[in-house]
Amino acid sequence: MRQSLQRAGAFLLLTVAAGVLGTSCVANESSMFIRACLFLPVDTCKVTFDASTTTRLAGTLDPAQGDYSCPLLVGNQLVARGDSKQLRTETSRIEIHTAVVTIYDSIKSQTYQTYSVPASGFVDPGTSAQPGFGGAEVLLLDRVTARQHQGETLLSGVVLQGRTLGGLELETAEWTFPITVTGAEQLCDLTPCLPGVKTTEMPTATCHGGVDSTADCRLGCSCLLKDENGKPTGDCAPLGCQADGTGHGVCGSCRTSADCAAPAKCVTKVGPNQGLCQ
Repeated sequence: MRQSLQRAGAFLLLTVAAGVLGTSCVANESSMFIRACLFLPVDTCKVTFDASTTTRLAGTLDPAQGDYSCPLLVGNQLVARGDSKQLRTETSRIEIHTAVVTIYDSIKSQTYQTYSVPASGFVDPGTSAQPGFGGAEVLLLDRVTARQHQGETLLSGVVLQGRTLGGLELETAEWTFPITVTGAEQLCDLTPCLPGVKTTEMPTATCHGGVDSTADCRLGCSCLLKDENGKPTGDCAPLGCQADGTGHGVCGSCRTSADCAAPAKCVTKVGPNQGLCQ
């Protein structure tokens, strides 16, 4: 009799443990999904996480100016469980906390980089017929990796991880997004900053210069004097990179030869080429 009770108790313990573990495991990849990268207007810099918002099917990055990040539209197919009549709270809302990003070549045959970054976002539950939508801003491609693949198209694969208010861990299936990497400063308009150029037009502001849009050099195009390997970049040629002690700066007329990529020298004599690296 005693052995039977011990066996029954052990079985009950295993059953309860299995139930606890089951609630902490990652559910199937259809519960939460990434639908698209949303189009971010360069003037307002605001986006609405809604299925009707314009989406972007591919991206372009100038690796001298920044990293590629994107507001991702995220869907939640968990059905709402809350019931105000029974004082039952809603547990199917999802809080996004992490993004796992993998950088591939254009046909996904080679992996260049994998990293995890914090992500912040919230997704409400859907109805019986339609998913709920929310979003998260995610770093899809860092500039260091991008500099190593100028002129190429890379695929950024993203898996979002989150947790419901009920404590259930979820993650999406991998979603991929193509990003074309330009040469340094190809998305920077250097013309207004060239010596002798006069313009009456004011520069047009952009909230993501070098990411899917061209920046005006008068607003500050980022540059590096040397890359991570210590090699001169020549980012701003024929202008110089007006950098600080860390080697980070903005494109503009060179002040000394230290602003130029060796072996180019800064023209300091008064004349049409003053301020250029030659």
